[in-house]
Amino acid sequence: MDLQELEETLARLPSVHAVRLAGDRERIREVHVLAAPEKAAKQVVRDVQTLAMARFGIDIDRRVISVVQIG
Repeated sequence: MDLQELEETLARLPSVHAVRLAGDRERIREVHVLAAPEKAAKQVVRDVQTLAMARFGIDIDRRVISVVQIG
């Protein structure tokens, strides 16, 4: 699993400004997302999960994703 490529791809989501992942080749332990307030945080989490699964086949537990929204 290439964490840098996943970070770059997740950062392309429309409402996402920045992403940082913490983990290793086995699993992702933390996902930190800086997002715009246009979308609900819950939807941002779903978008992150869906993109990771569809593009990379990686299942990210919603509980490890934290979202901060700034205006």
